[in-house]
Amino acid sequence: FTGSQYFLNLYYRWFDANLDFKVSGGKFLANDYGVRFQVSRYFDSGLRIYAWYTLTNGGDQINGKTYYDKGVGFSMPLDIFYTHSDRERWGYGMSAWLRDVGVKAKTGRDLYEMITEERQ
Repeated sequence: FTGSQYFLNLYYRWFDANLDFKVSGGKFLANDYGVRFQVSRYFDSGLRIYAWYTLTNGGDQINGKTYYDKGVGFSMPLDIFYTHSDRERWGYGMSAWLRDVGVKAKTGRDLYEMITEERQ
């Protein structure tokens, strides 16, 4: 499969509530165009939980209705299992259905996320 994707990402951090908001607009992997909304809550322990919802022009149908990608996930630091400090993280996310709409290829890390992780 050969394809391209591009996005414009907007971020907002609400410090008082420990919430991060992310909006990604652009072309997704299955040649669908749209917007992905993500909200995440982070805790002092390093645990982060998040949810997302994606609106695209993809035409996938589930049970007679147009499908929009949505899901939840979490990310946690691995240093709770070590005797030393470490910045490695492990995460898992899941979606209601595994469909093509609203899918982004994992090609690296976002600059904003790298910078905010270093500052925590």
